[in-house]
Amino acid sequence: MKGHVTVELGRALAAMCGYYLTKVEDTKTSDGIHYCIVDGGLSSAQL
Repeated sequence: MKGHVTVELGRALAAMCGYYLTKVEDTKTSDGIHYCIVDGGLSSAQL
């Protein structure tokens, strides 16, 4: 299955800099849009 992924970090990513892995904790659907709740946040990224 292919889909569209939107990442909302509060900052722009400027370059390829590695990998950021998280675990999907929950999924939900609201108004026909599917969301994944993950266990990571911007504080986990070392920018």
